[in-house]
Amino acid sequence: MFSPEFRRFLRSGDAFQIHLLFGGLTVVLVVGLLTDDRQPDLGWGLLFAVVAWPIVLGLAWLGQKSDEKFVADHIAESISAPRQLLQKRCRWRLISLGFLLVVGLACVFAGHHGWEFESLPAYWLGYLLLLIAGLGAVGVNVWYGGPLDPRFDPSLTDEDLVADPEFTTEAGLHDDHSRPDQ
Repeated sequence: MFSPEFRRFLRSGDAFQIHLLFGGLTVVLVVGLLTDDRQPDLGWGLLFAVVAWPIVLGLAWLGQKSDEKFVADHIAESISAPRQLLQKRCRWRLISLGFLLVVGLACVFAGHHGWEFESLPAYWLGYLLLLIAGLGAVGVNVWYGGPLDPRFDPSLTDEDLVADPEFTTEAGLHDDHSRPDQ
């Protein structure tokens, strides 16, 4: 009825955590329904647990498959078109830095006009975002462990770089991925 990979997922650590969470919730709700001091919403809670359990399992499985597909696509693209992949990743890093800069400036502006987040002036969040954007602009790896982590960029050989004299990285400057000075 189910595919072998889905059955394998049902025995994985992630699925085991979901089984423990919803199984425990179901047991607690059933025990609550069987006692004399019954709360009126226990039946709705039990219905939620029984309906949500397979939905959460399915979403976790789809998330795992999506992650596997992303890794496979990244590996295939890094082998077939490493230069294009590197340029795309550099472009996305620039876009994310620009987004952090804009949101940080907006928070600073709003904070100086009285906006607060849970009694914290918005300009503090803005300054934090501006600090992160600034660190990313000077080369600190602010994407560590994320999908834009420069450590996961494809490595280019000198032949790849000499073949494309127009290739530059993020700020238009040559760095460790660029061709050596000639």
